Amino acid sequence: MYELVSPVNPLAVLKYIGHLLLVFSAVLLVPMLAAFVLGETDAALVYGSSALLTAGTGAILQKLLPDFELELKEALILAAITFPLCSLVTAVPMALSTGMPFLDAYFECVSGVTTTGLSLAPPSPTRLFFFTRSWLQWIGGIGIIVLVLGILIRPGTTAFRLYRVNFGESRIRPSVIATARTLGTVYFILTLLSLTLLLLSGMPFYEAVCHALSAISTGGFSTQAESIGAYEGFLIPFLITVSCIMGAISFSLYPEVLEDPGSLIRDPQVRYMLGLSVLGTALFALTLSGGEGGPELLQTLPDAVFQTVSALTGTGFATIDIAPLSDASKGFLSAIMCIGGSVGSTTGGIKLFRLIVSCSS
Repeated sequence: MYELVSPVNPLAVLKYIGHLLLVFSAVLLVPMLAAFVLGETDAALVYGSSALLTAGTGAILQKLLPDFELELKEALILAAITFPLCSLVTAVPMALSTGMPFLDAYFECVSGVTTTGLSLAPPSPTRLFFFTRSWLQWIGGIGIIVLVLGILIRPGTTAFRLYRVNFGESRIRPSVIATARTLGTVYFILTLLSLTLLLLSGMPFYEAVCHALSAISTGGFSTQAESIGAYEGFLIPFLITVSCIMGAISFSLYPEVLEDPGSLIRDPQVRYMLGLSVLGTALFALTLSGGEGGPELLQTLPDAVFQTVSALTGTGFATIDIAPLSDASKGFLSAIMCIGGSVGSTTGGIKLFRLIVSCSS
């Protein structure tokens, strides 16, 4: 009862905001390093200064405030402000380095860390801008709280409550810290695998990095105005599709797959995802062909497969221009985008598990 009626301790929330800012200052160092590599020295200084200011603020909050064990309600508040606060911290250097209006930069950063994929890109975006927003999608895909748990928080009640309000009570390791680190390791390995596949397909290194970050996080930001449609041939869209599916499978399933590969296909969420992909491809191909069969239907199949998987996983990549499609095609993509992938993946939507429960009840 005390937990329900006791007031929120704002100092406890501020203490762990300090943890959050320390971790996110390290996130800002990556665009700084990328800016040096890409030859955008002024932007590197902006991101470096922002990282230093963010780290300093976080360190001050940590040093000045006493240690607290977070109550559940305080963990909920911290979870609620994580995305808007981290977006705000990132929007400042993005606006300063690109000349974007601050509100546009904030929108772009929110879209990145929430892996939404909507964009207010400036008229002449730089290579650093494209990388930074893909990087933010990658960070948002695994979850900022996972980084905090895996790097700074000690095992205990606070760690459990932070994990619980973000991911529930299911764990794949005895402790929530070990679980967070395992999930982070799986995410990193999947990203490297996606990057390797895209490099082998012939995609240039810079573009492969950006698309691997956006594909595994199922965020969908691309370096090309035409998205994946800018790349000719079958191989790159196919490998992007594979990467989106890898990101849409529950990360907790991958350690099981290493011990028992058959557990992948036995997982009901994976089976539903494959089934919906096949059924959705057929239906979407019919809408693209105008309901006619024959050669017209066969010609639409590659794009139908890609767009169906991209929508179902909530990624948002495209191989075709969506704007001129029929209302039926747009409505279909919007409907399956609401479903999403597996619980415990990077996808949005209601998740396949809830769809399975609803259909079986």
